Amino acid sequence: MQIKISKMALLTMPCFVALSLAACGGSSSHSNSDNFDSVAPSKFSSGSGTPTSPTGLTAPEGDVVKEVEPGYVVLQWLDDEYGTRGSKDPSGLSLHLWDGGCDAKIATTNNGWTDTSITPTDKNEYGPYWKLEINDYSVPGCMNIIVRDENLNKLYDGDQKISWTADDHSVTLSNKQAESYASTEEAYNDKFSASFNPENDASAHWLAKNILVWKNAENYHVRLQFDPEPIEVSDNILTGKFINLTATTLSNELKAAHPNLADFKAFEIPADVKLDNTQIKQLLKGEAL
Repeated sequence: MQIKISKMALLTMPCFVALSLAACGGSSSHSNSDNFDSVAPSKFSSGSGTPTSPTGLTAPEGDVVKEVEPGYVVLQWLDDEYGTRGSKDPSGLSLHLWDGGCDAKIATTNNGWTDTSITPTDKNEYGPYWKLEINDYSVPGCMNIIVRDENLNKLYDGDQKISWTADDHSVTLSNKQAESYASTEEAYNDKFSASFNPENDASAHWLAKNILVWKNAENYHVRLQFDPEPIEVSDNILTGKFINLTATTLSNELKAAHPNLADFKAFEIPADVKLDNTQIKQLLKGEAL
């Protein structure tokens, strides 16, 4: 991977070496500390490993909401950052609904675009969900839908449609596609097994002392893996130490300074990882990926 250092980062760093980043698209088993002082070799799943969400979840079995009360359909929105383990508040989300042309449909719709009354019923680990009454429980149904944030911004760039059968009244949507999925498991595997080409998508930039941005890394956990000696891989074990980077957002100052990178995914070295100049020099002098 190619990594570029901005002038701002150079001013705040004692030394420099070309780095690579390890993107964990799969689950991983870490040592008992994710900080600089972790000394045990760490597990590193290859791209064919089990996909892992931003909060560390793996795919559920089937639907998260398995039991649906007769007369209702349950819509799961797959975004675990809005879930019980995430940092986003789903209470401001709302649905905009209109007829999808099926025999069965959702009985209550909102009154126009500005009506935000159809808010989530609750949330689970995988995100918010809505329990919606339908007019006929015995036949398949569908509904056109837009999931919006508190500012009426679409969470998917376009209109979406949910469809259910007479026997299965649990459906899942995500920001990955327009049509609903038959199960949360299917939606999860599609969303978090996103295609990633290291050669084409591995353009990273170190913009400040603790901030890096990486192209096309929205669904990946990212960490720095480093060792004074050449890093080796044996049975999916990488030698050396590592720092898990935390997903963050770029400040307005950094966006203004680097407008061409404003849409890249940003990561930061966590605040609880205390690196002095000596440790940073050790990190940069060895091999890192």
